[in-house]
Amino acid sequence: MDKTNFVLLIGIGLWFISRVRTRTWKQKNNKNGTLKLKKWERLLIGAELFTIFIVWIQLYIYPVKCQVLAGLQIPGLILFFLGIFMALLARHTLKENWHTARDFAQPKRLVDSGIYRYIRHPIYFGSLLMGLGFELSIGSWLFFIVLVIGTPFIYKCSYKEEQLLKKWFGQEYLDYKKITNWFFPGIF
Repeated sequence: MDKTNFVLLIGIGLWFISRVRTRTWKQKNNKNGTLKLKKWERLLIGAELFTIFIVWIQLYIYPVKCQVLAGLQIPGLILFFLGIFMALLARHTLKENWHTARDFAQPKRLVDSGIYRYIRHPIYFGSLLMGLGFELSIGSWLFFIVLVIGTPFIYKCSYKEEQLLKKWFGQEYLDYKKITNWFFPGIF
């Protein structure tokens, strides 16, 4: 295993450890005691599992290299760790308000401090940066797939969350939206 793959695995490990440490485990069971997942939740779980599978394939079985991206290893690693840092910082800011997409629950309060003072969806944006950085750092043509499919997927997830937050917090959330950007401060 080369150094880049080792560094990427450390980053991925940090990412998943942070998800487990901050995850809420309160899930509702249906009448017969089994967990009933909605279609959207199944899609998100499937996307996570598919991502893990693709990472494993690329690192250990069949690297899908792209000459156009060769030499962009360092910018890729920077994007990768910037994404991880952004998501970890956001999760730390949310504290008990953070829920996985599988466990949407009304937060106790609207968080508008820390990184949320500037952007509304740093975890989603950090996830996208992490995925793009990963593919770029290993010089994979899947970088373009993550860009073309991952960006709309992240946007759709964040849009769904925006609708819930608007329903839960009403005018307070609408006022918050006026002073923050969706993903990137000052641009979008």
